[in-house]
Amino acid sequence: MELVADGNLLKSRGVKPASILLQQVRERRRAFDELDPTWFWEIHRFPSDVTRYEINSGFLGHGINSTSSEHFRGVRYRRLLPPSLQRPDHVWEDVGFTMADLSFDFSEDLQVLVEQTVDRKQRRLRFKTISTNAPHPSARNPTVLLQEIDFAFWDSCSTLLYGDYLAIGFSQWDRSNTYIEGCQMVINWKTGELSLPSMETLDLAFLSESLILLIFEANPLCLGLYNLRKQTTIKRFTLPFSQPLASAFFLTHPPYKPDPFVSSIVSEKLVSDTALDIIGMLLTPSWSGGQDIYIVLSGRKFLRRALILCEIFPDKNCFNWEEWGPDVTRWFPPQMIQDVGFRGVFGSRMIAKGNLAARSASGTEDTLVLFDFNPRPITRGSYGDVGSDFTRIVVEEEWSWSDALDPSGMAVKSRLPFRAITPNKPLKYHYEDIYLDLNTIVGRTMDSYHLFSFLPRPEGEAPKESRFL
Repeated sequence: MELVADGNLLKSRGVKPASILLQQVRERRRAFDELDPTWFWEIHRFPSDVTRYEINSGFLGHGINSTSSEHFRGVRYRRLLPPSLQRPDHVWEDVGFTMADLSFDFSEDLQVLVEQTVDRKQRRLRFKTISTNAPHPSARNPTVLLQEIDFAFWDSCSTLLYGDYLAIGFSQWDRSNTYIEGCQMVINWKTGELSLPSMETLDLAFLSESLILLIFEANPLCLGLYNLRKQTTIKRFTLPFSQPLASAFFLTHPPYKPDPFVSSIVSEKLVSDTALDIIGMLLTPSWSGGQDIYIVLSGRKFLRRALILCEIFPDKNCFNWEEWGPDVTRWFPPQMIQDVGFRGVFGSRMIAKGNLAARSASGTEDTLVLFDFNPRPITRGSYGDVGSDFTRIVVEEEWSWSDALDPSGMAVKSRLPFRAITPNKPLKYHYEDIYLDLNTIVGRTMDSYHLFSFLPRPEGEAPKESRFL
C-alpha cells in the first residue's frame, strides 16, 4: 500500500526484509516531499560537447567527440548512481560515423544511432549493441536508410525508443521563420515493419505500446489518437486555439525498466505505476509577445474520457475541447513555469524552472519546482506546507488560463489536481536543461552535470555531500 500510494510498483520481490524495504520507501517519499535529495555529485563535461542526450531507466547517455554544435562521433553511457556505487561507464569514443541523435535501452543491449551523411541528404538508423557496437542480432534490418526526398521536412531529427517501437521525428522552420513544421514516423525495430508511415504532424507521445498521441496542425489545432497495430487514427480532439501556434511539442519519457545492478543495491525492482503517467505539452504562441504555454495531460484519464466519448458518439470523428479537456489537463499560468526540459517529465512528476508565487505575484527569482500529479497522496489528505527549507502546495480547484496578449482573449478552464514543492531560495546555478528519472534529477550547466538522487542510502553510507542548492 505504501508503494502504491507513492505511485510505484514492485516488479519482483528481492531478498530484503519487508521492514527494511518499508523504511526505504518512506525515506524516499520524505526526500521527494521535501525536495531534499539523499545524494549529490557532479560530473564534468566539455562545453563543446553536443547537447544530444537521452535518459532512460537509470542511465544517462550523451554525445561526445563533437564534430559540430549538432553532430558527434562518440557516446558515453553512465548509471545515475553516486561515485561510491558507480560501475565503469560504457564509452564509445568513435563509432565509425557522424551522428545526429541517439536512443538506447540497456535491457535490450540496444543503442539506436542516427548517422548523418556529409551531404545531409541521407540518414541511416543503425541498430547496434551497447556492449560491442556490433549490429544488433534482434533487428531484422540493422541499418535503415532514410532519404530527404521521402519526407516533407528534414532539417532536425530526433528519436524515442518505446519497447519494440522507435519513433523518428523531423522538423524545420517554415520559409518565413515563423512556425515549426514537422512529420513523424514509427517503426518496429525488431521486425522492421513500418507502424506509422511518415505523417505530417508536429510531435507524438506514447500512451502505451499500441496507442500514441499526435499533434496535428489543423484548424483548429488538435490531438489525434492513433493505433499502431491497426495503423489508423481513431479520433481527434481539438485544442482551444483560434490561431495557429509557432510550435507544439510533447514532454515525455521512455518506459522504465529496472536495472538489476541498482535494484540489488538499494531499491529492489521498483517501477513507476504507468496508470499515473502524465504527458507534458509545450506550446509556443504565434501572436506577438505570447509566452510559452505549459500543459499537463493525464494519460489514463484521457484514455478513459476518450473511451466514454467513443461509446456515446461512435460516429463522431472529432471532439471539442469542452467535451474532453478540462478534467484531464492542467494549464499553468504565464510566469509560473519558465522552462521544462524534453526529459523533464517522468511518471506522475514534472521538474521545472519556475516560481509558484507567479500566479499571484511577479518579480521573484526562479527556483526549481517539482510537480506531482499522483492523486493518491491528495486523496489520503496531503496538505500544503511552508517549512524552513521548502514550500509545498496542493491544488484541486479549477484554474482559468488566459494570456493578456492573446488577440482572441480566450479563457481555458482546467482542473487536474496536483501537488508542487519548491525550495525557499532561488537557483544557485544556471541550468541549461533539467532531466528527471525515477530516482534522479539531473541539471546540465555549461561544463558539468549536477545529479541529485532520491535513492535511499545503504546502511553505513556517509552523509550526503550537499543540499539540493
